[in-house]
Amino acid sequence: MRHHGNFRNSKINNRIMYIGAISIILLLSGCGAKPTVYHVGILACLDYFAPLPDGFKEGMAKLGYVENKNVVYDIQKTVGEVEEEQKRILEKFVSDKVDLIVVAPTGAALQAKTVAMKSGIPVVFAAAFTEGNNLVENIRQPGGNITGVRWPSSPEIDIKNLEVLHQIMPRVRRLWVSYQKDYTTIQLQIKALRSAAESSGITLVEVPLRNIEDIRTDLDARDKSGNTGMDAIIFINEPLAVSGEGYALVTGFARRHKIPVIGPVSDTTIFSLAPEPYKSGKQSAYLADKVLKGTPAGTIPVLTLENTLIINYKAIQKMGWHINEKILSQADEIIR
Repeated sequence: MRHHGNFRNSKINNRIMYIGAISIILLLSGCGAKPTVYHVGILACLDYFAPLPDGFKEGMAKLGYVENKNVVYDIQKTVGEVEEEQKRILEKFVSDKVDLIVVAPTGAALQAKTVAMKSGIPVVFAAAFTEGNNLVENIRQPGGNITGVRWPSSPEIDIKNLEVLHQIMPRVRRLWVSYQKDYTTIQLQIKALRSAAESSGITLVEVPLRNIEDIRTDLDARDKSGNTGMDAIIFINEPLAVSGEGYALVTGFARRHKIPVIGPVSDTTIFSLAPEPYKSGKQSAYLADKVLKGTPAGTIPVLTLENTLIINYKAIQKMGWHINEKILSQADEIIR
């Protein structure tokens, strides 16, 4: 009987040890632990990029991130690119210890890189130029703690814009363009646009700007003179003319004088060739997922946004012009 009792006690002890071992394994594996909730700060500057956060959230949802369950978003938007406002927002992201900063466009992305550098918080830019600045080391190995989705090179967009313009309106000779003269990427863009215009036999009517009032002053003077001095208007990627107020001034002038516009869609726009902010948000979610899962941001190759050609057939017809099917066949979207 004594021998049987020892055997019985041994079985009990083994069972206790087994249960204890299982408990330790479960604890080490995190079973029963609080699930990870990622905190993502999103800064979208300019009205043009307002749809970007929604695109990002949709992209994240498709990758398994459920808002307020395993991810929380702090979405901040600004109507322009004001450095002090951007810096305040970005510094708050850092003080809140977010797990990731998502930002657009170029100026804000450069600022985010600087602000987040010491904190170690990774940055994903959702739409930015990578040429002519130090945003990344190169697109294959961006370096530091940053990666993102780049805006197609300025020459590529400008050349294609003028090709499409020439097909729709072959008689255009004067193209009005305004821009904030000290903006980060403007020299690269305007140099490319000048080259493309010269090759197309088009004269650029350049209006360098310091502020919104400079747009108003230029357009008022053209109104009063009775000679607009332009055949068409083009928007480029800079903060003043594409801001809500600037855009309203330019498109209002275009409407009054029946001048066609190349840029963000309105009732005066004949076509738009650029990446869509909503889609750029979705695309950047793919990179954000990699970062949140532990891949160092600086080792993830930069992606390139695809241009979307939207032809406003309705506006073209309203202006009394004809457009052939060959041109329409190039469009990703047609507004009829």
